[in-house]
Amino acid sequence: MSYYYLHSFISIIVLLVFSPTIKLPKEFEAKVIGIKDGDTIEVLYENEPVVIRLEHIDCPEKKQAYWQKAKQFTSDFCFGKKVQVISKGRFDRYRRLIAEIKYKDKILNKELVTNGYAIHFKKYSKDKSYASLENVAKQNNIGIWSHKSLDNSSIDQEKKKTKCKKEVFICNSSSSETYHYTKECRGLKNCKDTIRTICKEKAEKQYGRVLCRFEKN
Repeated sequence: MSYYYLHSFISIIVLLVFSPTIKLPKEFEAKVIGIKDGDTIEVLYENEPVVIRLEHIDCPEKKQAYWQKAKQFTSDFCFGKKVQVISKGRFDRYRRLIAEIKYKDKILNKELVTNGYAIHFKKYSKDKSYASLENVAKQNNIGIWSHKSLDNSSIDQEKKKTKCKKEVFICNSSSSETYHYTKECRGLKNCKDTIRTICKEKAEKQYGRVLCRFEKN
């Protein structure tokens, strides 16, 4: 089977698996039956499973720092409970419903950002309330922001105090483990936060970062 036909076949299977057979209202109540990770859950609505991707936010991926804690937080918040699903009727490319999850007057999406287990996904969200919650979490060094590498002011002050033999680029995220010689590096394309410059020596010794595999000889 050629790559083209194999890719098309897989795409069809994905659509079939994640496409609900019922029409979903923009707001509905459903029981949470699964936690895939911090920002992806599964609910049961009218005996049909529906996969939901939490709107406005992005949690650490599997094997990244705070992935397990984010997943556990989401599980503690809503697993096995009947929640309110609030959406605009949009789905992502994996046919997951993009929505906010509300339980007892609290929004899971916002609670994850407030507690430092998710970032405001600025690429897909312009919601100022999420931006504000993220700023407060950063200022208070909560969760993923407890890493010194995320403290922008500390990075800038350190650059002024010490002589920097070589500056490199880093993704200003707790889940990032690499540094880059060029801002156009392929490894920076998936950065979901700001891109900063920092001394190479500090990136290696203090933050434990290594050179991106795309820039190794």
